[in-house]
Amino acid sequence: MVLAVKIQVYATPILCLIWLAGFVLALVKFRISPRASVLFIIALFFAALGQTLNVINLLTVNNMDQLISFFPGSLRTIRSILNYTPSIFSVLSWGLILFAFVTVMGKKKNES
Repeated sequence: MVLAVKIQVYATPILCLIWLAGFVLALVKFRISPRASVLFIIALFFAALGQTLNVINLLTVNNMDQLISFFPGSLRTIRSILNYTPSIFSVLSWGLILFAFVTVMGKKKNES
């Protein structure tokens, strides 16, 4: 197994626990700031989807090289998409989390 896959396999359960804690916190704080909670839950979904695609990409690297020799055009496109989508979803999720954080901080500043 590739070292990156081993690291990903051990890091994913820890991330899932952090995401679960954030999800519970977002549900608890929903009445106080519903917009931030919804943004965080959407960001959590994008982060989980990005991690899943990253694991799929890492697990299929060896098999894709063999399949590309049989189907050169379409699988190269799929592999390129699989290479970039985890990063795109990660940036999108962190952007949403940052926006939710700024929304909550702006709300507290206006109340003071």
